Amino acid sequence: MFGKGKSVQHSVFPTHNGVLSHAAAFVVTVGFVMYTSSDRKQEGLSPLVKTIVHFIHLFSFSTWVGIQFWIHVSGFTMYKTLKRTAFMAVQNKMFPMYFMAGFITSSVALLTHLHINSVISWQNDRIAFYQTVGLMVSLMCCVLNLTYLGPETVRLVELRAARLQVLGIKDGVGPVCVNLVKNDAEYMSIRKSFLIMHAFCSFVNLFCYGACGVNIWCLASKHTLL
Repeated sequence: MFGKGKSVQHSVFPTHNGVLSHAAAFVVTVGFVMYTSSDRKQEGLSPLVKTIVHFIHLFSFSTWVGIQFWIHVSGFTMYKTLKRTAFMAVQNKMFPMYFMAGFITSSVALLTHLHINSVISWQNDRIAFYQTVGLMVSLMCCVLNLTYLGPETVRLVELRAARLQVLGIKDGVGPVCVNLVKNDAEYMSIRKSFLIMHAFCSFVNLFCYGACGVNIWCLASKHTLL
């Protein structure tokens, strides 16, 4: 009892207060950019500055789209290849970084878009308005996954793995055979909660991907970066 040491798990998720402070700072930043952006300001930007902003926007946005595509490919591959404990260990580290990367890249993409496309210009440019909506939806999905859905899904995965260990279920690749655990009420309750949370998380991810698709369509229709 006294000989065993406790391992300390360091979560890469921000703390609750950290999330609130970062969210508040971002809201203030977005408000400032939207308030100070104007057609006159855009006319005063040099071609070099515009090119740099265009580059940052496209780089951050394309990085986020690429990450989303790859996370689905890698997740499916690992699920079909790794044993459950190894898969859980990787996902518990990768998911927080995935959601944080989405928050950062989506924020940069939205801010650079707002810097070039002022609120006033939306009245005459519906494409710019649709881009803004798509980028905002993408960011909101990232915030939801980062602050609640992601951490809750990881927590349920850990609870499920701990219960399997108590039940003495052998580790293996793929899902656990339901016949082995269907009589355990605690495991089935955890499993149900996990499936619901995972479904919500997956839906938000797909919705985010679709929102990014809106921006891609707008960029393609304009034949420009912003």
